[in-house]
Amino acid sequence: MEKRRNARNAVHTRARRCDVDNESERFASMPFALFPFRVGGEAMSHDDPWNLLTAPLIRIHTDTGMTRASLPQVLAGLGEDRIEDFPGLQRHQRDPWHLFLTQLATMALDRQGLRDPCQNEAFWRRALLELSHGEASAWRLVERNLESPAFLQTPWPKSRGAPSAQLFSSDALDALQTAKNHELKSARNDGMEVDLWLYALMSLQTTSGYSGPGNHGIARMNSGFGSRIILELVRNERWSIRFCDAVRRLFDHRQVILQGPNRWGYQRGGKALLWLDPWDGTNSRPLAGLDPSFIEICRIVRLFHGENGRLVAAKAPTKRPLLDAKAMGGVVGDPWTPVRIDQAPPKALTLNENGFTAEWQRRLLFADGVELSPLQSPIPDWSESCLLTASVIVRGQGRTDGLHFLRIPIPAKARSWIFGNKRASLNDRTKAAIQAAGEVERSALKPAVLAWLQGAPEQLSFDGPTVHWWKKVQGGYTRAWHVRLFPWLWKTAERSEQEAIHLWQGMIAEDARRSFRIGIETLPSPSAQRWKAYVTAECILEGAMRNRMRLIHKSESREGTHG
Repeated sequence: MEKRRNARNAVHTRARRCDVDNESERFASMPFALFPFRVGGEAMSHDDPWNLLTAPLIRIHTDTGMTRASLPQVLAGLGEDRIEDFPGLQRHQRDPWHLFLTQLATMALDRQGLRDPCQNEAFWRRALLELSHGEASAWRLVERNLESPAFLQTPWPKSRGAPSAQLFSSDALDALQTAKNHELKSARNDGMEVDLWLYALMSLQTTSGYSGPGNHGIARMNSGFGSRIILELVRNERWSIRFCDAVRRLFDHRQVILQGPNRWGYQRGGKALLWLDPWDGTNSRPLAGLDPSFIEICRIVRLFHGENGRLVAAKAPTKRPLLDAKAMGGVVGDPWTPVRIDQAPPKALTLNENGFTAEWQRRLLFADGVELSPLQSPIPDWSESCLLTASVIVRGQGRTDGLHFLRIPIPAKARSWIFGNKRASLNDRTKAAIQAAGEVERSALKPAVLAWLQGAPEQLSFDGPTVHWWKKVQGGYTRAWHVRLFPWLWKTAERSEQEAIHLWQGMIAEDARRSFRIGIETLPSPSAQRWKAYVTAECILEGAMRNRMRLIHKSESREGTHG
């Protein structure tokens, strides 16, 4: 609680400082009481019920309860640490929403010559409108004029005729394919809450991959069947702190891109909101001329009111993706996307259905064969503990293979090791620990469990029907040592290699024995051979683990002698 209060106080201090900043006062003094005003020939007023710049369409939790806010109010609330949560968000939408707000704020600030995300509502309303070149319709969830853009919706192509209702719930619009449900029921939302459509639209347009003919994906992933991994180092997951820290580091990342080789042709002040211009889905646009933090779309959709007055959505197929970036393999300068550099050419990291395995956790934490960005590094003035976070929807061909999360708490002292001179040695130690856990599984736990399942035969079968039962034990063992891996690393970082590995061997032996006992209690075994199977299985487990540890001790002794 003390750390949380300190973090909040830091943001509040910055908020008070912003209030007297001369540049901010320039916007605070603007006559926003003059609403409605005209921009680009059309009126925008507080009576515009679908405009995110003025209408309170987004539910937020504050320390006084739930209320509703406009998009400028959300950004102002984040800068002042007044937002506790967004109750309409689903789990898979949380990181994409954070990215959307961060990219939006950074581009709006940059065009005003500012870097501090602590600004008031009036500033954000004016800055966002300027970001859309004065096009008020670009911020409306529902825009009747089909030739004008709507929020995250390109102008509807005339060649497609009038849009017709095809999607009747926000979940049906979302990027997450729900065949396996993933804690989500498809089409369960009835559209009564407007922000559910906002989040679904944002998720669809900024995280979708290829999902069949006419449904192309975003540029920020490796191939249509890839996945957009969102990786970030944060002080904590409080919305305001994460937002302010991300904006600060995103400016650093933009500077690296714009002052470096910039093979994409990005421009400061380039195209920012890619739904503003008409797109009929038959051609692709180059990356050149875009702002480095551009917010893309990948589908032609339009929200409107159905016969019963509720929101519905129409969609139109596309022949090509919006951005011509296939040859880039997802390497488009996105700061949240880790890039594999252990292969040629480099490509955005794509995970399989196993998600963030211990091996990938290690590689991401220590940047082993992976290129990271300022978003995965601490700001120099950080003094507290931090957290490496990641999320990804793993995609297959026409399916979703799971929603995966990564959370690695990093104590304050360990942060200086990881991003200092102990990085290589800690990486090697973690690699050795992962290998040891895998060897105990392969040489001890798996044959022991199979011996139990098969009634202790003279020759074990490693590919028969009993392997299905083994996987239940394997999953429990893997989860057990995964949880203990990094706490063990921080605890032993200042100890000798030999002492650390000995401690780890004892820990994974405990995990293996516990998993074995659970297997014996829950898995079947031939009734006539149960006692024999148990004795044999236990001997295999203990004997293999003893041999494994003895080999390690001998190897360490030889290394010590030669040293």
